[in-house]
Amino acid sequence: MLERALSDYPDAKIVIKTHPENKQGGRAGYYERQNRNDDRITVFDSSIDSWTLLQDAQDVYTVSSQLGFEAIILGKKPRVFGGPFYAGWGLSHDEREFPRRTRVLSKEQLFAATMILYRKWYNPFEDKLCELEDVLAIAEAERRAWEEDRKGWDALEIRLWKRKFIRDFFGQYANVSFGRKDKNLSRPIMYWASKAPQERRDIVRVEDGFLRSRGLGAELVPPPLTDL
Repeated sequence: MLERALSDYPDAKIVIKTHPENKQGGRAGYYERQNRNDDRITVFDSSIDSWTLLQDAQDVYTVSSQLGFEAIILGKKPRVFGGPFYAGWGLSHDEREFPRRTRVLSKEQLFAATMILYRKWYNPFEDKLCELEDVLAIAEAERRAWEEDRKGWDALEIRLWKRKFIRDFFGQYANVSFGRKDKNLSRPIMYWASKAPQERRDIVRVEDGFLRSRGLGAELVPPPLTDL
């Protein structure tokens, strides 16, 4: 596949996007850095949004990667060397034949068939099957949590017994540190709402909520994480 790309595009830059498991040490990749001496080839092993990676690509070559499917959704026609689910429907340049796939689909039909009609989606928070829209909402919530929590927090005026729960809620991606003064702090700041300066607009206020109330604060009732 690599030799074919080099031959088809002799003057182009070839970017090899490795599978995330390669960098994590889960499995070896096909392309080793020490075996290549072509300056046109770049190995990209960092995390990146598919749209950012593919939108300016002149062409996409793949064996069976999910990126081939995403390239189709972006309006491209990838060259496919394997037999993934998205090949053989007239939306890709296929290096092999698919005699059972006789229909020509639009990318919308392919998406509907593979992501809505055929697929079963599961909501792990409610332990039940759900619709694609529910999964997208969960993914959006997780993305938002990462955006807001990835730099960590400086949490102020949080009582000792509540600190573990604050860490559970907000410390998934970076540490939450606690104190009483907000001077010389470089990370996002959260205050317990009743202690927060009313004039401040650059802080986050946290407090107990009725959605999780199972007793008065004096009883030190912990908040269930399912309320998140």
